[in-house]
Amino acid sequence: MFLVAVVNANSMMWGIFIGDGLVSLVDDSAEGRAVIRQLISEYGDSPGSRTILEKTYLKKTRLTGATLTGDKLKLAIGQAAFVGVRSTAVVVDGKSLLYMNSKEDAQQLLIALKQPYFANNGKTYFVENVQLADALTQKGNIVSVDRALDLVKNGFQTIAPYQVRDGDTLWDVATRAGLSVEKVLAMNPDLNSEQLKPGDSIKLTKTENLINVETVYKKIAVENIDYKVVEKQDSSLLKGQVKVAKQGKNGKKEVTYQIVQKNGSEVARKQIAAAVIAEPENKIISKGTRNLLASRGGGRLSRPVSGPISSGFGNRGGRTHEGIDITGRVGTGIVAAESGTVIRAGWYSGYGKCIDISHGSGVITRYGHLYSIDVSKGQVVSQGEFIGELGNTGYSSGPHLHFEVRVNGEAYNPLNFI
Repeated sequence: MFLVAVVNANSMMWGIFIGDGLVSLVDDSAEGRAVIRQLISEYGDSPGSRTILEKTYLKKTRLTGATLTGDKLKLAIGQAAFVGVRSTAVVVDGKSLLYMNSKEDAQQLLIALKQPYFANNGKTYFVENVQLADALTQKGNIVSVDRALDLVKNGFQTIAPYQVRDGDTLWDVATRAGLSVEKVLAMNPDLNSEQLKPGDSIKLTKTENLINVETVYKKIAVENIDYKVVEKQDSSLLKGQVKVAKQGKNGKKEVTYQIVQKNGSEVARKQIAAAVIAEPENKIISKGTRNLLASRGGGRLSRPVSGPISSGFGNRGGRTHEGIDITGRVGTGIVAAESGTVIRAGWYSGYGKCIDISHGSGVITRYGHLYSIDVSKGQVVSQGEFIGELGNTGYSSGPHLHFEVRVNGEAYNPLNFI
């Protein structure tokens, strides 16, 4: 039988334990080991007995009690190992998996398993059918609450085949499974790690809990309702002009979910209710419909020069490029993109030789980096009329025409008008 022991904090002695229970104290650890080996030798032919005896071990302890030697020690270990005692079995899906000293210990285990997953507004239960039953078992089978918790959480390992996917390496597969490459190779001795192919099957170990805890609860969350973008035609804007008439604003809704967790990890989520708190407000985009010039049918600009576009409108090197660059040879002819009046014809800062033409209604086209200027300020020109030659003047990285379209001083992408 196990000793009834008390704690003595002043000294530690060698103790012989079966499972979590102290059998005897010994003065000589070597004698204790010798007695254990002798019993294993005598009863080793019985698998059940050998299993119990292999749970017998020595460790230092502060527990005190009788110190046994010789035959008395051997008898005490034998009685503790082989005599059936009353216990409470934890029965999972019809199988007795754990034996506890008392029903109170077993109930404490079940509470401890559920406790981390309790939800105030939900239910927590075991996935498996877990029952407690009176049982006779060998003393060495009885475990403490802490040991039982460890056994349940570490569970058991099963073999789960994995099918290789395109791009997988053995390291990828092992890492995702939480295993070392060496362990995967040991489980798959015929595997050629250098020639993995999609569809190959690899054996992997998977740890399963002895008892799984499922929690079902409700969760209320406030979520955005995305606003919509609505486009409206605006005759006050030119064709190609786009403006935000009204910024959009997301709405809010209160959503109730039913969430299912297994051992603390979410495995399912279902929306069971929703209520709008605030309606979204649409973003309104105004798109111009007015022709560039009322006198022209279609209201589109002509291309001022043929050639590839080397740099578009928008962000360039952290700054806004306010036009497009059209490459070509120096001296290539440039024509007016639309009829209008020349309001600039000369050198203009980084643009070099530059021409600005006003087309009315606040619309201006600009032609920069010219080699030559063949019009003068105040001159009226027609669409397609020759006004100068492509060049490389001002801040220019090579021969090209810098072409801009401005409406009331604001630059727009010329490609929207051509």
